[in-house]
Amino acid sequence: RDVHGNLVPLLASMESERAFYFVHPHKRFTLFDAVTHSPAMLQDSTAKPLSVVFQLLNLLHHCHSRGITLLGELSLHNIYFDGRLWVQVRLPSSLLHSISHLSPSAEMPSSTEPESSAKVLESVASAS
Repeated sequence: RDVHGNLVPLLASMESERAFYFVHPHKRFTLFDAVTHSPAMLQDSTAKPLSVVFQLLNLLHHCHSRGITLLGELSLHNIYFDGRLWVQVRLPSSLLHSISHLSPSAEMPSSTEPESSAKVLESVASAS
């Protein structure tokens, strides 16, 4: 499976007559929180912000090489990180919804396995 470590896993998805529901694990801190409330967290050294940028660029390259464009979809609110500045991006619901309709065989994962987000990326790769 082709799962990138900087993606927040999709645990489950549900569809109703009116909406799609996506279940992700809870992540506590966003990049918005760091910039707004704790800017010193990223200012202590040049390595910290460069590490965040490197992880984001690595993820963007990974997604773009599989036909998924995230530009315009990313915001500081859906970029999460932990105390070691490990970045994870939650794909926006609008993007997950559009991925699920790329191919008639593309199915959203309903498994509770953390690797289930790979099924989304695999369906995109096979639809390209």
